[in-house]
Amino acid sequence: MKKEILDNFDFESVHRVMEFIHFAQKIPSIKEMKKHTSKLIDNALKGLKKSGLNEYIVISGGFEACAFYGEEGAEVALRFIGLQLFWRKKTLTF
Repeated sequence: MKKEILDNFDFESVHRVMEFIHFAQKIPSIKEMKKHTSKLIDNALKGLKKSGLNEYIVISGGFEACAFYGEEGAEVALRFIGLQLFWRKKTLTF
């Protein structure tokens, strides 16, 4: 399951978006993104099993890994959510 996600996720497009929006001071390489998202997927699946919930989400580095129970047991979805709004005190920053 994880290998299939990592093999089919469009990291190239995410990399281009990160560059375009100046996502971070140092844009991670595709290899770094794959390593990071692999850990997110693992943590989401572990959290799902330990929590007893029907869904468990882990967010880090602009990515979201969501583990949930589907028709065939535990499943996971990965998406890039780099364009988020964050609240700090009473100031909205982008």
